[in-house]
Amino acid sequence: MHTILTMVFLQGLTPSYSQTVACDTIYTELAEIPTYEQGTVGLSHYFTNELLPIIVNFVEPDADIMTGFIIILTIDKNGKVIEATFPKSKLTGVGEEKLKEKLLGMTNWIAGKENEISVCSTFIWPITCIKWE
Repeated sequence: MHTILTMVFLQGLTPSYSQTVACDTIYTELAEIPTYEQGTVGLSHYFTNELLPIIVNFVEPDADIMTGFIIILTIDKNGKVIEATFPKSKLTGVGEEKLKEKLLGMTNWIAGKENEISVCSTFIWPITCIKWE
């Protein structure tokens, strides 16, 4: 019993190196916005292949027809997606969770820059022309 308590206590004191450095400041306007390495075409493919299936399966049952969607990503200074929000989403709570999980695992971002230094910033990704009945 003492061995287990000691291990748990020591584990609690061990720093975690897997977390990214927290963003003290998140820029919304900067000289160079974050970019996706595969460009606009790559973002379009990612949306169609990875995100659209989630959106289609988790639209609120009573929602009006969705013709657009906004994704706001927070990209850290290392190019990692650390937050994803969906203002005025017509997705269920589960749908938003699944979409967020998918976006947090998204790779291949190049961080935004201010004064030629990589910084944490937001990327607003408007999606238009979504329509289904």
